[in-house]
Amino acid sequence: MNQTAENTRNEFVATKDRLLRTFDATPEDRLNWRPSETARTPIELVAHCANTLHWLRTSFAGEPMPKLSPAEFDKIHLENDKPFKTREQVVAHLEAESSAFLAWLDQLTDGDLANTWESPFGPVPMALAITFPIRHTDGHISQLEYLQTIYGDRVWH
Repeated sequence: MNQTAENTRNEFVATKDRLLRTFDATPEDRLNWRPSETARTPIELVAHCANTLHWLRTSFAGEPMPKLSPAEFDKIHLENDKPFKTREQVVAHLEAESSAFLAWLDQLTDGDLANTWESPFGPVPMALAITFPIRHTDGHISQLEYLQTIYGDRVWH
């Protein structure tokens, strides 16, 4: 396996595991709770990470990205996150999407990583683009941690 892909794999697994540890610390009565109507619930945050991982992986693999505004993307993401209502459903979804992403990473060659990904914001070197799922998930872990502080959980998970 290419060293860049292996490093990304290891960092992604650590990030996904941190998301699951933080989510596991969320009490059952807070899984579908939101501090306001426009905020995602903890379950929706995890679903969003899984759904975005799917979207990025298929785009990295060559599926054309839709040309949408940020508001249009947000609306689609919010709708895709809503069907998940239980911890078991969303954890299974995250694990499945993570496994698919890792399998895709495992087959990358040096030539693949030398390519460019056509992102909605312009071309990005693939070796950099493959780290986006990590950065994206990290951001949502922080959101989940903040939600936990709102209801009084001040423990670092």
